[in-house]
Amino acid sequence: MGKLRIAIMLIVISFFLFPNVLEASRPYDKRLEPENLAVIDNGIKYIPISYYDSTKGRTFFVQAWDIKVGEKLWEQKIYEIKYDLNLEQDVQDRFVTSLRIENGKLLIKNENNDEYELDLKTKTVMEK
Repeated sequence: MGKLRIAIMLIVISFFLFPNVLEASRPYDKRLEPENLAVIDNGIKYIPISYYDSTKGRTFFVQAWDIKVGEKLWEQKIYEIKYDLNLEQDVQDRFVTSLRIENGKLLIKNENNDEYELDLKTKTVMEK
């Protein structure tokens, strides 16, 4: 009986010392921005990125990189999300899910199926 009590006490104490042990099998709660969505056209790589600001929200951009020299050519804002402070931030994010080039325009789609069109010559953005 003494050994059983000691074993139970060790188990209880270990749960207090290591509370995350039971959560080890849970998936990571926060969503992450998708990776590897870049497209390449005529030696230029277009990459969707986002910047996070806890007071303003998240702003989504496209960067254009010259593949040969590894130099950033430009960056253009596509859309932004203003966070509602009463809601979890990760449920408000709308990450980019696809990029494709068509007729000199970069077509961008996010998780809400919002579509944006970036004219690669003028750098103007239109929401479709």
